Formats: sequence, C-alpha cells, structure tokens
Amino acid sequence: MDIDVIKINCREATNLIQLMRPDLAKVMQCYDMDNFFFYKASYPFGSPIINSGKCYLPLSNGGSIEFNDPRLPDDIAKDLSYDPLNEEPLAIILNKNSEFYIPTAEAIMPHAIIHPGEMYGIPKAIDTDADNSLIWNLNAGVRSLFTLTKVTSQPRHDELHKTYGIKHGIPLSSLDQWKIFVEIAKGANSLTKK
Repeated sequence: MDIDVIKINCREATNLIQLMRPDLAKVMQCYDMDNFFFYKASYPFGSPIINSGKCYLPLSNGGSIEFNDPRLPDDIAKDLSYDPLNEEPLAIILNKNSEFYIPTAEAIMPHAIIHPGEMYGIPKAIDTDADNSLIWNLNAGVRSLFTLTKVTSQPRHDELHKTYGIKHGIPLSSLDQWKIFVEIAKGANSLTKK
C-alpha cells in the first residue's frame, strides 16, 4: 500500500502557502515550529477527502485510506490519527477546487466550493428535527459538475468510452454523471503519463 503523501517541515509548508495566505505564513514564521510536520497529499479528481465524517488519504493506485485505518504506517498513524467525536483535522487547499456537499438519493446538495488558499475542517450541519448530525462530504474536484450534452446520447458516450476507456454505462440523470467525470479524469491522467 503506497500512500500518496509527502511529509514536509514547517518551513516547506510556509513556502507553499506564502502567496495564498501571507497572513498565516507570517504567523507560522513567528513561532518555533521545528518539531511540527505537515503532510502534503495529492488527491485525484473524484477521490474522497471527507466522507461521512471520516478523513481520507489518497493512495498511489487511485484508492483511498481513512486516517484512522489500522493499516496506516505507524508514523503517519501517529501524526494524523484523531478522535472523530472530539477532534477535527484541519487542511488547506493548495491548488484546484473541492466542494462540500450532502448526497441524497435524488440529488447532490452543494454547500460550498473550497478554493486554493482556503482552510477546512469537518463541517457538521445539525438537523434539529431529527436530533442528529448530517455530515458534509468533500471530494477532490467539484462534485456538482454537469455536462451540456444530452446525458442519454449513446454516440457521445461511445466516444468517451473509446477516448478515455469509460466503463460506466450511460448516465440516466445528471446525478449519475459524476461517475463519468471521475473516469474521464482518470483516463486523461493516464494519457498524459504515457
């Protein structure tokens, strides 16, 4: 299992965020943080970052693994494990965008798009009627994308299949298109790596 993260020191982290968040970089430089480390992760489009209140790390094979998974290497587990009831990991987007959303059976309920330089934790929305919490999910990339072509067009889907190796069938609704976008992103990445 190869986890797609790089452990960096505070100076490297400060350099990464200097242009996006100069205020935060300035605060970080004011403190002796030689014993603090950060993890830089590269999430492929569509992979989970937060799902059902759990945080995930990307794997180099395109999969993902939960922060609290017992299969994590000891050093990463020690640094990143957290108590989901009392602690919330904090992260910053370095490039591209992601979107907080709640999935329902009929639609995706988008909440906010997170842009480079913005920080996030695990936001929770309280449903006061049911007296329980609804958890926002976060995937790499914007989840509420949609295509302008007719979603049931067999010739268009066949072209995507030939070009990107799409395995999913024709999306029956705009909600189903997400699977196609994820496969297109994976196919485009594999074409650029050849």
